[in-house]
Amino acid sequence: METSFTMEWKGDLVERKTREACAWGIDSVMADCVTTAMGEHPWKNRTTVLQGSHKMQPAKDQGTAIVGIWGSWAVVYARWLEEGTRRMRPYSWLVPAANRHYPSLGLRIRAKLAWA
Repeated sequence: METSFTMEWKGDLVERKTREACAWGIDSVMADCVTTAMGEHPWKNRTTVLQGSHKMQPAKDQGTAIVGIWGSWAVVYARWLEEGTRRMRPYSWLVPAANRHYPSLGLRIRAKLAWA
């Protein structure tokens, strides 16, 4: 007695949902990084220019990778504060925000896939 078995291939659907979950996870982590960076910086805030420069660009699927960008836009001295100069020690706030939230990326992607 021979049993026949058929299976419906849903690889394309699985790939699409996985990519969507990755983009969602990246956006979620970046949003938390921006919020943390805006609220937990180590300098005395006088003008809020630097604080207002924290932004993110939503994750985009580039075929081989899903890429999102966040940080401080259009404020030249942000890099000097983050990395320091020859005459000034660094006042890093972006890297600590990333270190705090990046480890949760895998869990966020997994949670999003569980909802799908």
